[in-house]
Amino acid sequence: MKTISLKIGILLLAFALMGAGCEKDTPSETLAPGLVIYKTKKDYFENVHTWLKDGKVIFIQSFHQKIELDNEGYASYKFRSKLIDGYVLAAEHPVTTAFLSYSIQDYSEMEAEGSHPSMDEIENNIIDDDPFVEYYYDATSPRTFEMRDTAQINEIIRNGEIEKFFRKLKQ
Repeated sequence: MKTISLKIGILLLAFALMGAGCEKDTPSETLAPGLVIYKTKKDYFENVHTWLKDGKVIFIQSFHQKIELDNEGYASYKFRSKLIDGYVLAAEHPVTTAFLSYSIQDYSEMEAEGSHPSMDEIENNIIDDDPFVEYYYDATSPRTFEMRDTAQINEIIRNGEIEKFFRKLKQ
């Protein structure tokens, strides 16, 4: 009897979780963004990011399977690429992103050693909680572009057509 009750409970939980994932948020409200193009006040390309909600950190970054190492062992984040004119193409960067004083290299080494900063340490290491000068979001579903499409996106920037393909959330 307990086995049947447990199976029914698991089935109900699965349906509840599937239903909870079906809510539709606007891109500025969601915490799992699609592809974005942005410019920041300063160069934060090598800095770790976190997510904020109502000014509080809600996300501790993990680089597990998100970094690539070059031949010298230097770590780079897979989901962030430089574009022309100071733009960056990224995934996992909501408009509520804050950048930290930790470099991607240092943070990935910390993580490889099995340690992570606490939420308090992350909050104390925020260097910019409003970094974006411009921020554009790919609101299409499925996305029109992927991280590998940098040449095509650079051409869009060159032609002044960002807003034709991406929705402007900040400027």
